Amino acid sequence: MLFRSVFILASLFGVAFLHPHPLSPHIPLSHSFADSFGPFQGRAVCYWNRWVITTPNQDSIPTPPWGDRNVHIRADLRYGLDDHTLWPQAFVPEYPHLASIPHKLTDHNHPLSIMWWNPTMSDFVACHNSLVEGLGQLAPFRFKALDDCRCELGACVLTYVKATDKPDKLVQNLLQVTRHSDVRICSLQTTFMEMSFGVTEFQRYFLELLGRIDFLEIYEPRMEGRAPRATSAADCLGAFTNNLQFAQQLFDAGLPIYLIWQYEAWLASDPITLSVVKLFPPTNLTLAESDPPFPVIFQGSTMDHRKHASIHKYSRTWMVYGDPFGDKDNTSDPHITGEPSLYHASRTIPMSDLLQPRLPVPLSSSQSLATSSLCSTPHSQCPSRSKASSKSTTLFFLPRHLPLSNRVKTIFTASKTPPNFCWP
Repeated sequence: MLFRSVFILASLFGVAFLHPHPLSPHIPLSHSFADSFGPFQGRAVCYWNRWVITTPNQDSIPTPPWGDRNVHIRADLRYGLDDHTLWPQAFVPEYPHLASIPHKLTDHNHPLSIMWWNPTMSDFVACHNSLVEGLGQLAPFRFKALDDCRCELGACVLTYVKATDKPDKLVQNLLQVTRHSDVRICSLQTTFMEMSFGVTEFQRYFLELLGRIDFLEIYEPRMEGRAPRATSAADCLGAFTNNLQFAQQLFDAGLPIYLIWQYEAWLASDPITLSVVKLFPPTNLTLAESDPPFPVIFQGSTMDHRKHASIHKYSRTWMVYGDPFGDKDNTSDPHITGEPSLYHASRTIPMSDLLQPRLPVPLSSSQSLATSSLCSTPHSQCPSRSKASSKSTTLFFLPRHLPLSNRVKTIFTASKTPPNFCWP
């Protein structure tokens, strides 16, 4: 106890005791690290005011989304610190699968790396048959990379659905909206901003569906004791929590845990601590505002599940052309059927209104006549494309004891011709 008290006090005053003495009785030398450490112990610990954040299975601790959140789209058309596909969020029972969404891949040759890619103007193919300048579509070879991943994941999801007596409704809904998002990307002529929003929307759907199916097949059985607990942590986002039971479940599942304690409670727990760290800043996220800014779609605690419901709803309702029937609104999640109206949120603002300052300039009448006879869009008729238009990419998945993001082997054939449109 004397050693531990000295270590804790030294840590609080900034002394770099990063590792206890190797003969410390608190870590038995006869057991492995995984067996010695439990969900309440600190492989890494950081201090924030009167709070302590510990993790038993990570070497660093990301910055939590503190305080009341004003959730809205940023300059990169993502949600910054509140984007559940890019940054760890608070663990909420209504959306437990968000903890199993994979980390952003650093291998740019991996086929799933497209799910964290940001479109640029070089990926925007202008359409020359429109009555309005500035419209276009995503470059065919980029769409092909997205669509190949969707087809492969869709096949895995349908295999799961067929093998399950009561398939998960959220999985089925996410699969459907991923398909719909895919169709919009390849079918509609839009501005670059709208095209980019469509891509980031597709990526969010895909990554959440990937996390959901992995959660149901791998992590939830471990949480419920239907499968042996994990001996190492998966390369997933994980979650923050102040709930000890949730921390135990995440630990058994093998998902990264960031347990937030009140300082006095942590000190009273007689903690084991291996390293004292600073919070990892969100340097890889875009926090800058869009110009003009997007509306705030949720205000409240990051631990409120309605935050995620608002993101789902906004993603489903942004592509509208005004509301001729009124402006009633609620925040029920469109992906969870039967959910009652939860609370009154800000009115959904149509993308057509948000983009008014950015809208392209209409062509003159002479230009319209000149271009109307030269209609040729890059890939506007994607559902009926010829099978000869492209070689399809094949992605192979390994057995289901590993997350999908770790089971992908690539036989990737780059092609800049329009892809076959496949429905798994």
